[in-house]
Amino acid sequence: MRSLFLLNSRLNVRFCSHVAVSARPKRFNMTKKKSSTPGEENLLLPTPPSTAKIVDTHTHLASTFQFYQTRYKEGQHKDVFSFLRAMYEGRNVEAIVDVWCEAPVRPMWKEFADSALSKEDRESKWAGIEYWFALGVFRSILSGVR
Repeated sequence: MRSLFLLNSRLNVRFCSHVAVSARPKRFNMTKKKSSTPGEENLLLPTPPSTAKIVDTHTHLASTFQFYQTRYKEGQHKDVFSFLRAMYEGRNVEAIVDVWCEAPVRPMWKEFADSALSKEDRESKWAGIEYWFALGVFRSILSGVR
């Protein structure tokens, strides 16, 4: 006798000639995976081969530093200025535009903006990098707002 096998992927049931047999669902491993966080030394980008000045036109410094702190609790950088110096110094970065478009906007934006007002502060805190500040939201977020 010939057996007829069909697979209905929607119902996940196999029909074998005249007997219906339910297929076993796959079991998912519910154990936590090992952390995929790379070593902190892998965060630094190589120095660009060009000597041309670079302007990072869309950085999210506060949220990037906050994410860094959650992944590297014992990290080398305890404040955002130390983090910025490590990431940008020696890489020909002349200026950054720090974009604040994540909701809700955190009150620390004023501290960041005010910390770059004077040339002395830019030298001491921002490692001489020009700091430009942009605050706003993406147009797509406003689509449902009247």
